[in-house]
Amino acid sequence: MTETMTKLCGGCCCMTFVITIILVSISFSSLEINEFGLDYSWISETIDKDPRIGGIHFLGVGHKFIKFPSTF
Repeated sequence: MTETMTKLCGGCCCMTFVITIILVSISFSSLEINEFGLDYSWISETIDKDPRIGGIHFLGVGHKFIKFPSTF
């Protein structure tokens, strides 16, 4: 029984690790240097009022950028 429990626990830990890596990796979004973006949450269907400038940003799961071109 101990060997079975060890394998089960190891499998659960591996799956948790893989799921965590996937969720963190899809939580990042990027903007080009000549773009602005507003954070849109498709879960709560809200838009953040503060614009973000170019670069890589951590938005979270269920978020994406609404992108606009920069004019300067």
